Amino acid sequence: MQPDDIDLWAIHPGGRAVLDTCERALGLAPHALASSRAVLRHYGNMSSPTILFVMDHLLEKAGADRTLKGLSLGFGPGVTLEGILWHRGGDHG
Repeated sequence: MQPDDIDLWAIHPGGRAVLDTCERALGLAPHALASSRAVLRHYGNMSSPTILFVMDHLLEKAGADRTLKGLSLGFGPGVTLEGILWHRGGDHG
């Protein structure tokens, strides 16, 4: 799987530098992390629950009628990384 195969990127916004580094390392377009940046701007880093706010923001913007692949990444102290590749089918009405 390549970065272009992912529709939605839910990166835990531990800080602006984390998001900038992920964007560069994964070769993402600036809009790919718009939800992560919006959550960071409006709420700050709320620790673990922040990723759920990012996913909610992403899914709300995407609408319910599309099938989507997403990748969520969270970072912890030291060199801790947790990730999940997920799929949401369309027509959830």
